[in-house]
Amino acid sequence: MKPDNDKSSSKKANKSSQTIILPGCTQIFQSNRVTNGKFEKFGLLHAKLFVTLIRKLQEAVKFSMSGGDWRQLNLFTGIMTFDKDSAYLYVAIPLSEITKPNRYPEFFEAAKELRTITVKIKSALGRDYSSYTGLINGVEEPTKIKKKSVLYLQIHREVARLLIEIDKNREGVPVFYTKYLYEVALNGTNKYTWKLYIILSSWKARGFYRCTVDELKEQLNINSNDYPAFSDFKRRVLLPVQKDLEKKSDCWYDCNRPGFEIRKNKKVIALCFAIITPEHEKEISDKAEYIRHLLKTYYKCVDRHLVQLQPIFINFTPATCEAILNKLISLREYFEAVKGADRCVNDIAAYTVKCLQEEFMH
Repeated sequence: MKPDNDKSSSKKANKSSQTIILPGCTQIFQSNRVTNGKFEKFGLLHAKLFVTLIRKLQEAVKFSMSGGDWRQLNLFTGIMTFDKDSAYLYVAIPLSEITKPNRYPEFFEAAKELRTITVKIKSALGRDYSSYTGLINGVEEPTKIKKKSVLYLQIHREVARLLIEIDKNREGVPVFYTKYLYEVALNGTNKYTWKLYIILSSWKARGFYRCTVDELKEQLNINSNDYPAFSDFKRRVLLPVQKDLEKKSDCWYDCNRPGFEIRKNKKVIALCFAIITPEHEKEISDKAEYIRHLLKTYYKCVDRHLVQLQPIFINFTPATCEAILNKLISLREYFEAVKGADRCVNDIAAYTVKCLQEEFMH
């Protein structure tokens, strides 16, 4: 599998699917062991520095995915070593790419804090082991703050290997990796946005992500005792992340969608994220418009009838569309069967609206 180009404003489509990379966005590849890693004590600025670090390693990641030896680091922009035998690499982080000059001091401090934060990542030794490691060993900070100030993060080669290398199958094809957009992960305003977005990206092909509330808290490094009331967890975590992602990303979710909350004895115990994408939303919009077209063309509905049915289209899904189409077919057959009989339907539009309301507007 060859990685896509980093930047694209194009749309790639075929009859069965369509992939949209948002204009001007950079596609990132990372191993699922990084996606599923536990990043304890990460704040918003730590997350921004981390996703920028992953972006700066992308040349090495892609070189490795294509079968090259990423340790030939002189090939890569933004990565340098003072000695080819050194145990450490230095990765350049131009602060102008991630924040404004008046916030540089905050990022200097956040970078220094990264030295003390432990990360848990699945070990390359196999499923029976986990690696507990610090992300960076040191920070090279400019002595004077300038508009184009650059930080250098010092990382150990073994940590770089965990961040760069992606597993391959027997044919040498990369497997178990996540693709996401750097700008979406970077621009979140909530400290949980980057991680939940990347998790959803890893499940995007399947179209949904189901987990218990406790599992999600663990993934987001939230103490299981925090937000004991689900309403607080939803208000403080889920809704702010939804706001960060909704219609500004290549995937998002809707907390109000039917089936999102899974309950046991009235307590929310699990969540089912229906992963919405621009492609999916366009498909839904097209199907809803098709239903409206049918109602106007064959069921004599006018605008006032469609207004009455508007609640059906608020949480419209492909399953809803199929059910409505089946209902309209059965109504059409019924109208034909009773035509000219004593029980014929005189007001087809009103009858259709009433039937759809009774079945789809509980």
